[in-house]
Amino acid sequence: MLKSRGYVVFPDPMDPEVIEAFKRGVFSEFERHSRVGMVTEDGFMDRVQELREAGAKHVFLKTGAYRPADLARAIKFASKAKIDLLTVDAAGGGTGTSPWRVMNEWGMPQVKIYSLLYRYADKLANMGEYVPDIAVAGGNCVRGSGIQGTGNRCAVLQDNRHGTRANRCCDGREDDRQSD
Repeated sequence: MLKSRGYVVFPDPMDPEVIEAFKRGVFSEFERHSRVGMVTEDGFMDRVQELREAGAKHVFLKTGAYRPADLARAIKFASKAKIDLLTVDAAGGGTGTSPWRVMNEWGMPQVKIYSLLYRYADKLANMGEYVPDIAVAGGNCVRGSGIQGTGNRCAVLQDNRHGTRANRCCDGREDDRQSD
């Protein structure tokens, strides 16, 4: 059933050899993963428009630690669609429903992702393009001039319309300040 609804199921539950092995008790469960979300620009714009027409007051996009080209594409699409908030999750490997190898072995260092995100947003701003509010999440707290290995999960929110930034950590610490 899951495979017919677009999920990636491993091993393939339609394979006759897999069916037979399952019946013999060689294994007792299947892995289920969401389909890989590759989107076209037109598809993204259509979906944002659909959400707005359905009455959405705010449209957000959360993306992850993928290739630099994918991050650039996400911020470009977010800009063109004029979404309200782009969240970039710098935790390697995707979500908890990602395949194990993806969660354990994929991703870029947080500093690299944040650096690229800043560069891409700055480039759009310098071209006079719309830059949505941006949140970064999934990493250790950023304090002072370096990244602290505290293990606390944080989000750094940049509100481009009001010139404020807020760091909020899971342990309740909060630091609001004006942007430079």
